[in-house]
Amino acid sequence: MNDHIDHDPDTRGSQIRDKSVLDLGVRSLVIQSLVGTILFWLLHIFMGWTLRYWGVWLPPGIGPDTVPVWAVWEPLLPNEWFLMAIVAFVWFIRVVPRMMANQESPLLVLAILAAGYCLLSTVSILIRGPGWNLSLMATFHSHAELLQSPFVWGHYYPDSFFEGSVRDFLREYPQRMGDQTLHNTVHPPGGILVLRGVQAVWGDAIWSAALVRTLFAAGCVIPIYGMGRDLFSHQAGLIGAALWVLSPAVLMHSGTSAEPFFALPVLLSMWIFSRCFEIDDVKDRQQSRSESWKRSACVGFLAGMMLFVASMMTFSVAMIAVLFSLSVVRRIWIDHRRWIPEGGALLVTGLTCVVALTSLYLLTGFNYAESLLEAIQNDREALPWKKNPSLSYQAMVGTGNLSAFLLGTGMVSLCWWFRCARHRHSKSTIDRRENPFGKVLPVILLFFSYGRFYSLETERIWIFLIPIITVSVGYELTRCMRGERGMDTTWMPYMWPIKSCLWLGIVFLLIQGISELLKSYYAMTKGKWPGDK
Repeated sequence: MNDHIDHDPDTRGSQIRDKSVLDLGVRSLVIQSLVGTILFWLLHIFMGWTLRYWGVWLPPGIGPDTVPVWAVWEPLLPNEWFLMAIVAFVWFIRVVPRMMANQESPLLVLAILAAGYCLLSTVSILIRGPGWNLSLMATFHSHAELLQSPFVWGHYYPDSFFEGSVRDFLREYPQRMGDQTLHNTVHPPGGILVLRGVQAVWGDAIWSAALVRTLFAAGCVIPIYGMGRDLFSHQAGLIGAALWVLSPAVLMHSGTSAEPFFALPVLLSMWIFSRCFEIDDVKDRQQSRSESWKRSACVGFLAGMMLFVASMMTFSVAMIAVLFSLSVVRRIWIDHRRWIPEGGALLVTGLTCVVALTSLYLLTGFNYAESLLEAIQNDREALPWKKNPSLSYQAMVGTGNLSAFLLGTGMVSLCWWFRCARHRHSKSTIDRRENPFGKVLPVILLFFSYGRFYSLETERIWIFLIPIITVSVGYELTRCMRGERGMDTTWMPYMWPIKSCLWLGIVFLLIQGISELLKSYYAMTKGKWPGDK
């Protein structure tokens, strides 16, 4: 009884502290999100002015009113499914945090997250209403028919009805790519083969393909949770998975694209490879050098096999290969003892993937390199502006790539990720509670954004990179809740981009004002506005 009385004040004090920390964090988050939104709005104004003033030509669908994202303004009249979407979202954000606070079983929480994803994905399709895309199907009368729309609209399902054997299809795939529907002209054959397998099991019922696609995408919460748990903690993994499901990119594209479906093998490879960061160095007395090599080889083999599967889904898996390499190189640079567990895992991962692709070539004649070159050629033919882009065009597209991905991540996760960037580690040691992927992610984003690899739509194509941010945010949230990370004022915790971007925003406003004067003078003297023919 006395013990209970003694511990009561401490418990109550801890609850008060956690509540005050959380309230302060929410207040700071509101301001940070507002400032971040204003900065992106200023970027939109600046890029729109640049398009008009300099006459920079961008792909169809991109103009002064839409940059930096690839979008077409097509407002929809509200229907009953808008209300359903709001109800589903409110229920989701009310139930999941409460389950996490009550320390419910991780499997139960993940099941709720997967079910929530399926619900939100379905509602996002139903919002379009019956009769959407009438050119492909007369009506959508049933739930199954509505679910199948991503495969038809996304140009994947029709190509699964190819003639001949799978072996012949793989051998001739580079030559077939140009005759396939839009998206398959720049993708490996993995997605088509999965749909072919679904046909072999359930027949050509299109609802089965939609069901498999939805379940695969919902299953992404498992590797996200696993990666967050192994790198940080159980709670960080759950929060990371929940933030991924609620990210704008997932909500917008889960029901209208195949990228969440392709993300599953990519995320599985990331989860498996993250296990190598837990392997102790060889000087640890609890394990021998041979045991370290065995664990590294096992992790590398499994990660390599999943990377091979991912490479058959999307060519963007090259980003993951660079991500693994830079993460390991950085850690070995800090601590040379890490070359055995992590360098060995990286080596085995690469060799396994190469051997798997080589074996596939020997068995079927499928040439992965030739398919990649054909995809690049098809991409340039479909997007002719990519052949000889000007510097102004590349700067515009690169900024759009980066901005679109960050916006797709979500302003909340983005602001908390900036908080994570302020967490410094010793240069001589490696913190066991760090995200090695997150440390090199900015380099990856900058390189692939400005490197002529992509022309916008990165919020959809790079959807598998969002969990790297969300699991770090999950860890940061748990640290703040436990009082390990303080927040002194509303403007803290160290929103470092504000200090630099605030002045940048002021400069953008000045440029905008000056540009309006210049355009007015041009129109007065020339009798037309800049860019008018």
